[in-house]
Amino acid sequence: MVMFLAELNDLAFWSTDVGNAYLESYTSEKVYMIAGPEFKEMEDHILVISKALYGLKSSGQRWHDRLHDCLVELGWFPCKAEPDIWMTKKNGELQLTSKPFDFKLKGTGEISHHLVMQFSRDEDGTLCMEQRKYLEKTIDGYDRFFGSKPRTKTPILAES
Repeated sequence: MVMFLAELNDLAFWSTDVGNAYLESYTSEKVYMIAGPEFKEMEDHILVISKALYGLKSSGQRWHDRLHDCLVELGWFPCKAEPDIWMTKKNGELQLTSKPFDFKLKGTGEISHHLVMQFSRDEDGTLCMEQRKYLEKTIDGYDRFFGSKPRTKTPILAES
């Protein structure tokens, strides 16, 4: 929705990735582990996990809550129509911040990829998105597993 609005209003669309996002929040679950030999002198000790980890049921919600609290503290507010779209006014314009808090950000700039999508502009300046890298990786995995490429062709890869 944000990308559509940016394109419709001829606005630049930037993105960023918060490195190890879940580790920026704390788990609400009681999680522990018994240290293995890789922990050397701590081996066999019981370690309590306090950070949200990928794979825990509550980690996604804990990260969402942490980001919510940080954005509110910066003066951002959620869109009434879509609460995961956040807005702030600066110099009379809706803007995004380049570095919220102490999060480790990577890939900050005009959007070039998000999740499994790649973004580019064609010769007319139209924003285009495709899944070429994802498809290539999937086909390579299929080839390694089955020993041959799949018989099905995709329109994206057919042109190359």
